[in-house]
Amino acid sequence: MLQSKNNIINNRKNFRGGEHVNVCLLLMLFWLVPFAGMAQDSVALKPNKIVESTFSAGVGSSNVLDTYLSPLNYKGTELRLQYDRFRLTKMMGGKVGVQYQYSLFASNLKNDAKTAEEWAGMAYAALGYFYNANSQNAFGVKNLSVMFGPQAEFGFGGVYNDRNSNNPANAKVYLDLKASAMVKYKLEILNYPLSLSNQISVPLVGLAFSPEYQQSYYEIFGLGYYGGVVNPTTFVSRSSLRNQFSADFPLNSSLIRISYLFEADQLKVNNLKFHSYSNIFMIGYVKHLFRLRGKYKN
Repeated sequence: MLQSKNNIINNRKNFRGGEHVNVCLLLMLFWLVPFAGMAQDSVALKPNKIVESTFSAGVGSSNVLDTYLSPLNYKGTELRLQYDRFRLTKMMGGKVGVQYQYSLFASNLKNDAKTAEEWAGMAYAALGYFYNANSQNAFGVKNLSVMFGPQAEFGFGGVYNDRNSNNPANAKVYLDLKASAMVKYKLEILNYPLSLSNQISVPLVGLAFSPEYQQSYYEIFGLGYYGGVVNPTTFVSRSSLRNQFSADFPLNSSLIRISYLFEADQLKVNNLKFHSYSNIFMIGYVKHLFRLRGKYKN
């Protein structure tokens, strides 16, 4: 009887001890949970972990002159696809952003007399680094961001003319080092959020492929006359410009981008002239991804 009473007393002590342990564990959990949430938020809010990705498609007008193929201007319709990706980096204390841009476009063109037809197409990839990318109140203006920096671009494509028999096509290959600037401004109109941006890029120096005047591609690739086909370029011989104005706005649960793109691509080498003027209206879908250990999440 005495032993059973002692067992009951010991069980009560053990129960109370376990109860105290459980209470301590609960208090520790309640104390640690807020810190865990703060740690998670600090990771999620890191600007360099957020990637802005945009895919756009557009249509517009195109004007092309390639004196290697014809002395006439050809005009028509252009279709374009474009992909942009932008994020902040850790460089210079988070003040530098990196942009990747890929574009593919094609156009069908005719001369003014409608007696000849051309097809033109290009693809390019660009990589740019922008300083002051994390600015929010540039020049004392709230929600205004101004950034600038170098941009490297590689492009290739060609033009085909159905009137030429000996030299019906001309290839386009170039590598440009550009100066680029971007302005972003956020505002609200009747409590409706809107984000405006404008990016302008101009080539400074580079390399461009071009045959000599009246030189055939058989002479270049068949006979090996490569001299003079790769030409250094400057902003004088390649006085080009690309300017894109965009407006981002929410639509239901999506973010839509509407853009107007003007591009003047010009080249003067080997006594030949080339230009391609494009006016394109584009619509795109903007997506923000969270980058974590090489993976991307919505």
